[in-house]
Amino acid sequence: MAAPITVAANGQSLEVGAAAALFPVRLALGPYPAIQRQQYAVSLDGQRFLMSVTTNEQVTNPITMILNWRPKP
Repeated sequence: MAAPITVAANGQSLEVGAAAALFPVRLALGPYPAIQRQQYAVSLDGQRFLMSVTTNEQVTNPITMILNWRPKP
């Protein structure tokens, strides 16, 4: 959410406007929605978000796990 903020001409007060959604998102609650946990992180400059979300799409790419891998000498 975001809300416009206006500073009074004398600099002594703020006026906050109506909040509006920045973008649609479905946060992933996981198997235990009652457990409180952080579902997003904001970059230090406040310009980006990292979120754990759910989608209605099925994952089509398999996950490949390589065990006992050793780099070449």
